[in-house]
Amino acid sequence: LADVDEKHDGLFLEEIQRVLVAVDLIGFHLASLDLRQSSDVISAVLGQLHQEYTSWDEPQKIAWLGTAEAPAPVDDDLVRVLQLVPQVQKHNGALGLHRFIVSHTESVLHLLEIFYLSRWYADAKLDIVPLFESIADMRAAPKIMAALFSHEHYMEHVRSRGMQQTVMLGFSDGTKDGGYVTCNWEIQDCKEKLTELAKAADVELIFFDGRGGPPARGGGSTHKYYAAVGEKIPLKDIQQTVQGQSISSYYGTHASAKYNLLQLLAAFGTPQTGVNEPVLKELAERAYTHYQALRADPDFIPLLTETTPLSLLGELNIASRPPKRSGDKPSSVENLRAISFVGAWSLMKVNVPAFYGFGLALEELIDDGRLDDVKDLYQHSMFFRVLVGNAAQALRKSYAPLTNYTEADPAFGRLWKQLRDEMQRTKDCLLQVTGQSELHMDDARAERSVALREAIILPLLTIQHYALVHWREDRQSTSWKKLLLKSIAPSINASRNSA
Repeated sequence: LADVDEKHDGLFLEEIQRVLVAVDLIGFHLASLDLRQSSDVISAVLGQLHQEYTSWDEPQKIAWLGTAEAPAPVDDDLVRVLQLVPQVQKHNGALGLHRFIVSHTESVLHLLEIFYLSRWYADAKLDIVPLFESIADMRAAPKIMAALFSHEHYMEHVRSRGMQQTVMLGFSDGTKDGGYVTCNWEIQDCKEKLTELAKAADVELIFFDGRGGPPARGGGSTHKYYAAVGEKIPLKDIQQTVQGQSISSYYGTHASAKYNLLQLLAAFGTPQTGVNEPVLKELAERAYTHYQALRADPDFIPLLTETTPLSLLGELNIASRPPKRSGDKPSSVENLRAISFVGAWSLMKVNVPAFYGFGLALEELIDDGRLDDVKDLYQHSMFFRVLVGNAAQALRKSYAPLTNYTEADPAFGRLWKQLRDEMQRTKDCLLQVTGQSELHMDDARAERSVALREAIILPLLTIQHYALVHWREDRQSTSWKKLLLKSIAPSINASRNSA
């Protein structure tokens, strides 16, 4: 402080003093870093380390991993990063970088591969965190974790880490893969089964939730979600991702941060009501069937790529990652990242992942004379009421008249009408279930916010789609392309339908 006063005329002296007082009172904390890589990239490294590895079956690979001495490292980015871990931990403490998240975990082998790689080359203890994203991954998770908890070397590691195991579930990619209702049910079911499994193994399970901001990315009201998970899932330690505009809108000011954190804390004191599994499970299974049929439609991805500015998203700095996982592969549901997938649908004002299949599933149960069963579910299951409220939010942000012109398109008119019909069907069925005369969100403040923002962005989206129609006719036109690029970021940000 003396140097600042003498050599720099006291510049920012008061600000520095406030920081020092804060550090003295509450301490100085660094955020922990996470390592994360896809399972296929990790497996490819093992293939480089041992020539015959790729030809072996899974039991052979697991047996070799458990007995092999550390092979000579290869010239690979993952190996180089692992070798840096001890240096990071030396300078920042063990918590500075203490876990490795394995994206697309599809087998116990995917976890054991990085477990042994980290032992060989990191020379430090890293918590291994599986990330179960797709519906198939979540359904396989209990079997995978059971195999992991029965592995001798891995359990020695868990014991050294205080018998704690973190599991990450991907709400965003799960919703993209299976639709909103099915994804939420599968996450709930997966958490309950993993909780029972961990309890039997005497392991404390910590869930790390990869939630997106809007319902179409598996998000929605965070505090209501945690208030509704039911008594079977522990809430002692909950971790979640907060991404993109959600950070600034929820925590960008002292007032908003205080409000949202208090709401989240209050969720943990809410009486948990359970989820009424049989009816909800049937709804989820029916919705999944219809959503998968939509995904299999040959015009599904072409509709998205041709009638929205999806192909231009990669030219804008509005997302944390590229639009596609692999830029040289054709667009597909699997290859498109959830951010760009949801963002493109929101620009069409049809939030497909958040509602498609829900209406068809509800209509089938209603036609079977089971409306009372669904009404009972709505009345007595907070979990289902939260799903309905979030779906209502997505529907309130959808506006079919904006792109009704697509019905006349010879290539996409049929599928567009199918999406529009499902949007209306979902609204109609939810009105029957809730008893409302007009579909409302379950948060009046949020509903007013949506109404205000929608009125502002609709004129901009009208201009955007006018430009899009002309750009499709003349892809060489820089004027139409520039107009599209200028209109994308404010549209997505104002609707808060991506991150």
